[in-house]
Amino acid sequence: MSNSIQPLVIIGTGLAGYSLAREFRKLNTNQALILITKDNGDYYSKPMLSTALTKQQTPKQLATASVKQMAQELKAEIITHTQVATIDPKLKTVSYDNKTLQYEKLVLATGAKTISLKLQTATSAEILAVNNLTDYTKFREKLINKKEVTIVGSGLIGCEYTNDLLNVGYQVNVCSFEPWPLRNLLPEKPARYLQQGLANKGANWYLEQGVVAIEQFENSYQIKLADGRIIATELVISAIGIRPDLTLAKAANLQTAQGIVVNQYLETSQTDIYALGDCVEYQEEVLAYVQPITHGARALAKTLAGERTRLRYPCMPVVVKTSAYPVIVSRPGLANKPWQLEGDQLGLIGYYKEQEKIRGFLLTGDKTKHRMTLINQVELQ
Repeated sequence: MSNSIQPLVIIGTGLAGYSLAREFRKLNTNQALILITKDNGDYYSKPMLSTALTKQQTPKQLATASVKQMAQELKAEIITHTQVATIDPKLKTVSYDNKTLQYEKLVLATGAKTISLKLQTATSAEILAVNNLTDYTKFREKLINKKEVTIVGSGLIGCEYTNDLLNVGYQVNVCSFEPWPLRNLLPEKPARYLQQGLANKGANWYLEQGVVAIEQFENSYQIKLADGRIIATELVISAIGIRPDLTLAKAANLQTAQGIVVNQYLETSQTDIYALGDCVEYQEEVLAYVQPITHGARALAKTLAGERTRLRYPCMPVVVKTSAYPVIVSRPGLANKPWQLEGDQLGLIGYYKEQEKIRGFLLTGDKTKHRMTLINQVELQ
């Protein structure tokens, strides 16, 4: 390249990759910027996928900017449909399609992969998992002329898709080996209220039930549960969770655990390589939510632009998009800790306290209106 400074290279054009690119361009309009992505590079907000049916949005409408528009906005080169093969931290290069690209700084924004559904009996049945707009487009195509959908998994993704499908008239079955929905986010009492709220809209729950076999027929499926019951359905969605994509990180010998391990500057274990988004593990936590990406992108952009900036997360409540029974939770990692709960099914307020200081909260039903009040009461460590 003609510039003495090599480009900033970002691998990934999801919410993390594009958020960082936008924040960086506010601070540095001159350095070459290159993004590499496995998909087509169109911009969409992944959290919007789980409410699109309710909002009557098509997959095409969810893509709010084309890759060409993003390249113009960011003054960037965006390399699409490309899988990075190797990263050489010593030479500061990435390789793809028999090409080698040098970088000044490199950011991995490779996101997360869906966890595969493991069955006791092998199956050739087509089981959908929705993790990006391409997956979602296929899901919407498969929904045409269907009336009943079975979702395997009762976490955040499973509950939000259940709510969205119920809102537009589908019959929904939810199967999960967990004892209650949102097991990793909520204690039992508010989770049962959520379960009831979705049941009131028509959801059939099969909890503490692993799926052992799935058989596909011409226009239907049969799902066998651990207790022997059979569910007949027209479409199967696997929503048992996501896991950080560590493929490239491991190939580059970056330190990994649950995710790519980063410090308070979002630096990995290799010099001039950073990570952001759903692939990241920070302080032994993986926070696969929007707000950590937003705050991380702002801090990292400053660091990459020359102002070394420490990551400081504020109180970041997770808003669960279940209109059948609204839920807001702060500090997801506290689901298994003792909560102080006040209220009833109409609305709960929950506090998690350490030494009389509020460290986390949850709000449900009509109590979700108190979100800002509770945010202001939380004292982070």
